[in-house]
Amino acid sequence: ELNQQDQEDFLDGNNLNRKFVNWYPNFETKYIFRRKNRLLFSYNGSTIQPNINHVQPMQINDDSLNVFVGNPSLKPVFKQSFNLNYREYILMEDKTILLNGVYAVEQHSIVPKIATDSVGKSIYEFANLSDIQQKSFDSYVIYSFRLSPVDIKINSDIGYGFAHTANDINEVLNENKVQRLNFSLKFSKRNPEKYDISILFNTKYNTIKSSLDENLNSKYWTYLIVPELLFYPSKRYELSLNSTYDYQEPINIFSNKLE
Repeated sequence: ELNQQDQEDFLDGNNLNRKFVNWYPNFETKYIFRRKNRLLFSYNGSTIQPNINHVQPMQINDDSLNVFVGNPSLKPVFKQSFNLNYREYILMEDKTILLNGVYAVEQHSIVPKIATDSVGKSIYEFANLSDIQQKSFDSYVIYSFRLSPVDIKINSDIGYGFAHTANDINEVLNENKVQRLNFSLKFSKRNPEKYDISILFNTKYNTIKSSLDENLNSKYWTYLIVPELLFYPSKRYELSLNSTYDYQEPINIFSNKLE
């Protein structure tokens, strides 16, 4: 995709004209073992151009302590993602097995660049990352089945993910690494003419690490419980009741628990 961009800065009298090509390569392949099994792999690439706030931001004249500077020499970002997916469904047993993983990586990521002086004045700019590549990974395994004797549907989910991002603070690269491990279990029972009942239990273990500020480093658990009730007194009416309980352990940033 061929594009042309023309910008004019009426304040400084500068013109910015450039031509660029956006690339969007993609690929997908699928293999079906049997009618109930499927394995899929896909690749997607995309070019992300700097936006107007990166190149020529709006100036805020009544805030002299925060100055925003444009960077017309920014390079475009190229993002790639790789996805692997496996699915198996057995109709007679109402059983599902699903595995999914997505890995994404960026080249020339556009990140904030902040310079703060001794009197508290900050200059904000955007720059391309050259030392590292921002990347992320997200995966999960889902297994669901029906417990026949009591006719209860059970859904279980185990997931893992991480993200590696960065920004520039006073000419020093600050790397942020976040990881998450979660497990959830859901029980549900349904009578199409009378009720739908379910309860969800979820727990996550999170880690946060910053290369510049150790006070931001944290490891903590979160817990979630969600019961839901739906009743059908008649064909014309339904009654729903639901609740959510969310709990987070105290961390360095917040010394009190959140619930």
